[in-house]
Amino acid sequence: MNSQQIAQLRTHLQTQFYTNAGALYHWIQASFGVHYHSQGLVKLLHRIGFAYRKTD
Repeated sequence: MNSQQIAQLRTHLQTQFYTNAGALYHWIQASFGVHYHSQGLVKLLHRIGFAYRKTD
């Protein structure tokens, strides 16, 4: 993802709460056409200042 896409993702995550990584994966794929593996998505979230924790 480029810096503009990451900025859009940050803005989106500040207004939208996701209960699972799959839903966020689908949003990123639909919005930017970018595919991430689950571990890569978790690393991206941490890199841009967000945390992902698996829910019980």
